[in-house]
Amino acid sequence: MASALASTTHISNVRTLRAARPLRSTSGARARRGPIAVAVASKGLTMRTIKAQKLTKEAFAPFGQVCEWQEDMKAFDEDDAQLDLTQGTPRFYIMRIPAKGLEFKNITHHKAVTQCLGGLGEKSWYMCVAESTVETPSEENMSVFEIPPGLFVKMNKGTWHAGPLFSEPDHIDFYNLELKDTNIVDHHNHFFTQEEVKSYFKIVTDDEQQ
Repeated sequence: MASALASTTHISNVRTLRAARPLRSTSGARARRGPIAVAVASKGLTMRTIKAQKLTKEAFAPFGQVCEWQEDMKAFDEDDAQLDLTQGTPRFYIMRIPAKGLEFKNITHHKAVTQCLGGLGEKSWYMCVAESTVETPSEENMSVFEIPPGLFVKMNKGTWHAGPLFSEPDHIDFYNLELKDTNIVDHHNHFFTQEEVKSYFKIVTDDEQQ
């Protein structure tokens, strides 16, 4: 969201994006800085850094919803994930993602379906997002969120996203709700390495600022 990334500082060829002010934290758990498991080849690429911000329902609203626990037998309302699974057969599964560090070269979106992602375990993870109306993702229109344990995010149809991203532990299991063929027929990418200024992004966390 542009308002969260309004300030840009130029230091050589590195662009640093300043996040919005810290927002309400839903969990005391915070991702600790860890080694990058998979190094991103930077030869010939410009590195840009993007600052992670805390996750709240208000901050994430342009991209989707933040969902948390509810009391049993509560009636369905606007706090529940508002899903669109009408374009195919839903697929709900647990996927194991290895630690790849906090760097990414591309961002993707799904045009036909909402998507829900939540991590299992006690570690935070990170997601870079841009609104579905964005034609070309860039530092001016992307936001990064630290997503703590105990929550899941529902992304609107077409929301751009890079992640889940994390440096530790070795892997995290995520529950994922999309369509059975989303990764085959509805996986649309934008590659920062193919832009005029070839680049990649690195997420900067609170721990790295200390």
